[in-house]
Amino acid sequence: MGTIGAITIGMIGKMRMHFRQGMSVREIAQVTSLSRYTARKYLRPAEVVEPTPTTTPPTHGTCAGRSTSVPPHPET
Repeated sequence: MGTIGAITIGMIGKMRMHFRQGMSVREIAQVTSLSRYTARKYLRPAEVVEPTPTTTPPTHGTCAGRSTSVPPHPET
């Protein structure tokens, strides 16, 4: 399993499982010997980044989406 510093991915999974089962952040911190702030950090949901819309829709019938209005890069 991968690790994040001294906290393993498996440990984070167990912390989240305990949290879903109703265990408080304070109790989880005591069980894992972490600070409440560290436990809370790993129990927070990951930030979701919304994709930004493109300014022009992809064109069909061109090579790899390249617009026909843009000339190819000159060879040097």
